[in-house]
Amino acid sequence: MKQLRKTIRNILLENQQHQEKLVNMILTGDFDSINQALELAQALGLATDLEYRTGYTQGPLTRHIWEVDLDPELEEMMKKQHKIDFKSGLQIFYGKWPARRPGSIKIQLYV
Repeated sequence: MKQLRKTIRNILLENQQHQEKLVNMILTGDFDSINQALELAQALGLATDLEYRTGYTQGPLTRHIWEVDLDPELEEMMKKQHKIDFKSGLQIFYGKWPARRPGSIKIQLYV
């Protein structure tokens, strides 16, 4: 029984480490890192209904948009670590608005 508890504890800790790495990759504000993190999250079952599209181009900047339903724990980690800064090229919106689907998050990156 002790071995089973130890194994479960190790699995939970490993899962949390994966989630922290994914959140850090998303919050870098780098296009490739965000894309890779969201695809990995989807492969690990931590994200569903991933949609990507590009928005308008404004001067040299292009708006990249990801909408995704994240695992509640992963979303909570993002909320704790992400500091809202509307001057930043990275913007994350939680909940219904302005995401198109209820319960999804919207990540916008201007590069």
